[in-house]
Amino acid sequence: MKKLLKIVLKILLGLIIFVILLLVISPQPSVWLFARAFNGPVKITNKKLYSQTKNKVRITKNIAYGNAASTKADIYYPRRIHGKNKILYWVHGGGFIGGDKKSINEFGTYIASKTDTTVISINYTVAPTGKYPTQLMQLAAAVNYFTKSAKKYDLNKNPQVFVGGDSAGAQIAAQYMTIQTNQKYARKFSKKIVSKLNFKGAILYCGPYNFDLIQRETKNSNNWLMRWFVHTVGWSMTDEFFWSKSSLATEANIANYVTKNYPVTYITDGNSFTFESSGKQLANSLRNKGVRVTERFFSKKTNVNHEYQFDFATKKAKKLLHKQLSLCKSNKLFS
Repeated sequence: MKKLLKIVLKILLGLIIFVILLLVISPQPSVWLFARAFNGPVKITNKKLYSQTKNKVRITKNIAYGNAASTKADIYYPRRIHGKNKILYWVHGGGFIGGDKKSINEFGTYIASKTDTTVISINYTVAPTGKYPTQLMQLAAAVNYFTKSAKKYDLNKNPQVFVGGDSAGAQIAAQYMTIQTNQKYARKFSKKIVSKLNFKGAILYCGPYNFDLIQRETKNSNNWLMRWFVHTVGWSMTDEFFWSKSSLATEANIANYVTKNYPVTYITDGNSFTFESSGKQLANSLRNKGVRVTERFFSKKTNVNHEYQFDFATKKAKKLLHKQLSLCKSNKLFS
């Protein structure tokens, strides 16, 4: 019996050592675990509102805007245009390691149907296959492709153009807009990322806009899961285990690079298991540069989770959607 117990213990110890080695040698095991949280089925959170709205929108899915298997986009067309058509490019969340363009099915439908906006939701190559700044390059490729192919996809040739995203997608969108509006900063990147378009606004939901700040905060936190997640993302994006001095950590410090040329911006975040500090930092930096910013953050009296804005069954998400739609219709954001 003792001999059998020793064998079992040796096997367990061997498995533990094997798992630890896997976690140290490659980010892939951790990516696999975390990505499962982002790659589940997409749920309609407010079935009544969605059923009232979906017939007002036409969706064309899986349009290839690049050569990679992941470079596909869905377009949400409003069936009736009552004013000047707008285009909103949307970058999905998923911690840079997962997620999908279909995750904004409900949100894209509401925006398209109620604000005369064509929503183009893009996929991109997630890490660790897609290293930084692959995602920026692919967003730029999508914007360039649909601008050149406007007639083919029944898009306005001279629309008002906006960029937005949620979570990781918000970071990608915010950094992309920074490149468009800061020539000195743009020189750090490929010229292919720079667009000739005059962007009108940005919508940023729950994004990590300062990797250096987030890394410092998580190191001092008791939340081991958040520390593990942030480390996994940085390692996956850079292929560097110690990535605190990487180009991702320095270049993606967006608040340091925004200028007065940044377009009008809507920014929000929750306060639980999310990136509230970097969101507030970016909002303050934009405001200090003279950029018109509408923001929504929350007091510590109630917990508001990451990506709260897409749970349209909740009062907070409904209120945000109503505010967002009001701003869009009144052109206080889309102007």
